[in-house]
Amino acid sequence: MRDFAYEVGLPFEDMPPMDVQILWGIVGGFLREFGIADYEHMMPLIAHLGLGLNTSAQMQQRELLQVLPEENPQLFHFIFRFDPNAVDDERYFSGSSQQDAPPLFQMEVIYENKIAYVSLSSFFYSRTFRYRAYLNEFYYYIKDYEHLIIDIRESSGGFGHIGFEYFMYPLSYTENLSGNPLFVFFADSDTGDIALINSRIGGLPIVWYTGAGDFSPIDDILSAHYLPLLNESDIASVAYGIVVETRLNSEADFLSQINRSPFNGRIWLLISEQNYSSSAIFAHHARDMGFATLVGETVGGGITLAATSTMILPNSGMRVQWDIDYITDHHGRSLVEFPTEPHYFNLEGMDALETVLYLIENIKQVE
Repeated sequence: MRDFAYEVGLPFEDMPPMDVQILWGIVGGFLREFGIADYEHMMPLIAHLGLGLNTSAQMQQRELLQVLPEENPQLFHFIFRFDPNAVDDERYFSGSSQQDAPPLFQMEVIYENKIAYVSLSSFFYSRTFRYRAYLNEFYYYIKDYEHLIIDIRESSGGFGHIGFEYFMYPLSYTENLSGNPLFVFFADSDTGDIALINSRIGGLPIVWYTGAGDFSPIDDILSAHYLPLLNESDIASVAYGIVVETRLNSEADFLSQINRSPFNGRIWLLISEQNYSSSAIFAHHARDMGFATLVGETVGGGITLAATSTMILPNSGMRVQWDIDYITDHHGRSLVEFPTEPHYFNLEGMDALETVLYLIENIKQVE
């Protein structure tokens, strides 16, 4: 700490005491050396290490980001371990530049009274509320169309409930949608159940699930559920888990604010290897729950119920992935190792949209 304070020009008497903010900065600076550069992806890692970065600490981080660059750039550099002139608050917290980001939703009619199209470029929550009225109007207009194409190929992830809230719930008859359970396993930890629930299950779109039970010992789960494809060497390192039943939960209070225009035609979901995290979770549920026919590529990186971080080792250049939980389908297959595949892969020489338009025109021949 003293050496680094000297490097950034912070006088010894101005050094703050070691606390969670300083420790966060040190660990964050270390992780940036491995290519992990944004706040959102560091957060679960910090929680996994038991450093207690709770909501209050997160808010303090944001306040320091906004105030210190001008008030005390040396102290900022000391805490956050990077040049305050490089601060972009929205980009630092969201992982993308608002100015450079593509339009969040695009809606259009491809063939009047027959084929409609809507795309979503990001599953991040902060930019979606203002689009709800446009989506409601669009869904009502096309509710009697034969086909609706939903395109999430450009979304690398975000928050877990986005796909359900903006696609599955308003377009579906909820009583007809349920899926197979998921199994989420965790290694033993000194942080305790409270920290685990806050840091890991916080990434779960819990409002969409029913039957999410308490943490149970791994042996109790395996004695009650048959998981024939479970990797025994992988599961040997976990101590307990949760069984999550997947079903749209129409009882959630805030869902009453969402207009519903259940779609009577066929829904197609375009996916790609760029889909990670929440967009890959949504692709999994869309297939498993029978919401849509998937077209495109196998999603990239599988799915996880908490942020997955990738480190690039400095000497070998190898890319190493760190998952803080272990999630399987109802067969016991790790959903990181066995990511969701489409019903129809891209046809030769065609992208996913061209493929689905071909399939629509030749639907009887391909089914």
